Amino acid sequence: MKRKLYILVTLILGSALLFACFPSPPATQTGIEETQALLFAQATLTKMSVDEQISQMQTEQAAPVETESPTTELPTATEVPPTPTEVPPTPTNTSVPPTAVIIFPTAVIVYPTAVPTIPEVRINFATGTTNASVVGSVAAYKSQRYVFWAAKDQLIDVSLSSGQDAAISISSRAGTVLLSPMGNAKSYRGYLPASGDWFIDIRAGASNANFELYLMIPQRLSFATGTYGLTTTGSVPAGRVHNFIAWAAAGQTLKMSVAPVGSLALSIYGVDGTVLLSSMGESTSYEGVLPSSQDYIINIRSMPGTGSYPFTFTIDIH
Repeated sequence: MKRKLYILVTLILGSALLFACFPSPPATQTGIEETQALLFAQATLTKMSVDEQISQMQTEQAAPVETESPTTELPTATEVPPTPTEVPPTPTNTSVPPTAVIIFPTAVIVYPTAVPTIPEVRINFATGTTNASVVGSVAAYKSQRYVFWAAKDQLIDVSLSSGQDAAISISSRAGTVLLSPMGNAKSYRGYLPASGDWFIDIRAGASNANFELYLMIPQRLSFATGTYGLTTTGSVPAGRVHNFIAWAAAGQTLKMSVAPVGSLALSIYGVDGTVLLSSMGESTSYEGVLPSSQDYIINIRSMPGTGSYPFTFTIDIH
């Protein structure tokens, strides 16, 4: 566009110089027409120049201001690879040689869930009686267990008779030991520390043992407040013994009797073993000063026979 404008301007200027150098001929119709054509061309050229300038100004205003781009190119953003969700397998081909694993068989030891118990035989007293006897046998190095119930503070008297090597031990179901199984005892006398079941274990030595076990729990006599004695009745099986127990102080006088005469007899001894009246006699009464303060056991023994013997017993301590 600029090139065309340049050529057109050159032609117009050239024509003007030519007209200036040469005198103007008289005006003719043809000259007038040429003059008009020249003016039209000049006006056209002027208009084109003005239009060109206006167009150039509009173009410059519309065009954005160009800034010089930096020569350093920005690095293209690299996408972060997604995190793998699966753990890559451990390479099996390593330089470290595999360790040899030797599996030894494990010995399984089975322990019993419960300690085996000795079969129990319960001792029950007949109605109105205060003692019981059991006869039995036990194999060599074995044990036989008997169980009985008694109240706290009751006195028990246990004895074992056997022609072979045998011994007893006494313990409670709760684990209280009165007589150790490590000894060779054949008898025990003492007060119970608690109410409940108690065990009497009979164990044999190197040979089988036959035995007779005797258990006695005497009936306690208690006087009413302000009194010094009492009278009670009962019965005793033929050839057996009924046992009482009473506490008295040293120096007190003990007086007692049993009826009927002829079928019954008395014997008296202290818990410590002191004998006041022997069981070998046939006495039905006793009177004497007590040597010590303690419980005294009084036995009413019946004559051999059948059935039971009723009795009336009177005791006085003052």
